[in-house]
Amino acid sequence: MSNIDRGQKKIAKDKGSAIRADLLVQGTNDFSIVSKRSVEKLYFPALNEAEPVNGEYFHHFVSKEQRRSPAINRGYWIRMNSIKNCIDSIIKNENAAINTIINLGCGYDPLPFQILDNKFKFLRNGKPGMKFLCIDIDYPELIENKVKMIKDSAELMEIVGEIDHSCKIPGVQLKTDNYAAVGCNLRDIGLFQEQLTLLGLYELNTTSIFIAEVSLAYMLPEHCNPIIQETSKFPKSHFVVLEQLLPTADNYHPFGRTMLHHFKRLSTPLKCVESYSTISHQLQRFQQLGFPI
Repeated sequence: MSNIDRGQKKIAKDKGSAIRADLLVQGTNDFSIVSKRSVEKLYFPALNEAEPVNGEYFHHFVSKEQRRSPAINRGYWIRMNSIKNCIDSIIKNENAAINTIINLGCGYDPLPFQILDNKFKFLRNGKPGMKFLCIDIDYPELIENKVKMIKDSAELMEIVGEIDHSCKIPGVQLKTDNYAAVGCNLRDIGLFQEQLTLLGLYELNTTSIFIAEVSLAYMLPEHCNPIIQETSKFPKSHFVVLEQLLPTADNYHPFGRTMLHHFKRLSTPLKCVESYSTISHQLQRFQQLGFPI
């Protein structure tokens, strides 16, 4: 075998490994969305007895429901409400007429439909007349599946409104006046910039809220940090990040070792946590990437 043949074989093997790793990361969405549906089914009916603030949207994206353990339900309840409360706080402080919410590594999360559905007051600080533009971004294959599920639901289609069939933006698989589903491997910073530019997001006089809910955590810092840096260029830009941390600045703590081993065993290792293991490290990271702290 020649050196050229060996080189081509290695390239093919590396490409195959990268594709497999991407598929495993996409698979984390399946566990997450089923867990969130468990929370929605158990908790939301009781919470709505006092005030109808939560509709049920996760069932559109879950084919086989499972009731999770109390510990998992409570953990996901905290996770879901942490994201919601951060968005609410930003909206209250900015009090902008237009708010753009971009979910990076969105999976099947129905956050846009929760925000856009006028039948429920999902955001406490949303005011009459406020406009919301919600954008989902994830792997193209995952977005393709999500769009099929959205189109199969009359309820969700009513929320997002009429489809703009004239949209020719690369990777945009569904676009309406208030919603866009965008297929993009976030390691492709060039495509990411092009898509946001063609969507007109750099030009909008809006509050921009970027969300990364345990999505950038699976990317190497050299791949995800350019994404964070790019989002800092938006006027009135905010970044809501939910990632794992370590109890100490090293991975020798028993809990930290167990957590890292768990994700490695699933073949979805956390690739940022050892570089940014504490809140202090995360604050320094975002400050260095353009966000004022």
